[in-house]
Amino acid sequence: MDVPKSVMVAYASLHGSTEEIAGFIAARLRRAGLRAQARRAGPAADPTGYAAVIVGSAVHHMDWMPQAEGYLHEHAQILARRPLWLFSVGLRDSLTGPIGRLLAAHYGEPRQIPDARHALAPRDHRVFSGVVAPDHYPPVGRLVVRAIGGRYGDFRDWDAIGAWTDSIACELTTPRHRRKTGLAGDADPGRDRRPSARHLGDRPDPRAHG
Repeated sequence: MDVPKSVMVAYASLHGSTEEIAGFIAARLRRAGLRAQARRAGPAADPTGYAAVIVGSAVHHMDWMPQAEGYLHEHAQILARRPLWLFSVGLRDSLTGPIGRLLAAHYGEPRQIPDARHALAPRDHRVFSGVVAPDHYPPVGRLVVRAIGGRYGDFRDWDAIGAWTDSIACELTTPRHRRKTGLAGDADPGRDRRPSARHLGDRPDPRAHG
């Protein structure tokens, strides 16, 4: 009997929305027969010994949280040899009105993603919308939200998140993938690169906060 593959879902959350998405992803992977757990990006989320890794972060001013960016730097050697997926949680779907729709149309990837894509070759990166609440902003920030036509609410599309998670589970459980990557902790022989942190840009200041 085969041992189920193990998956680490590491995340950096600002107000809790990303944490809940990471937990949802891990639970759905477990229902698909994988051994998955969600951990805040840091020592508890060490990817050593895991067959695949998913890393997600809240987005603040089009940047990943420093903890998530630092996680990519610290574990670059391992992540480059594992099946890797990335996700970002922002506010795109909360933007309405003429200005908001214009901003949403140009809502691109966080600044860290191109470097991560070059250095780590993730299988995919997805942008999901999260929860937007008045207490997430100072008074001036709430005025800006109103001016650009922003809305408050829970904009997480659980169907889309679930479908993406299912595609990951399918890829990790197909016989072809199992033969290629082996069981938990085995490196993917097809991704034998040795990236350095410089390929991911400057290491973030650990004292910074989103």
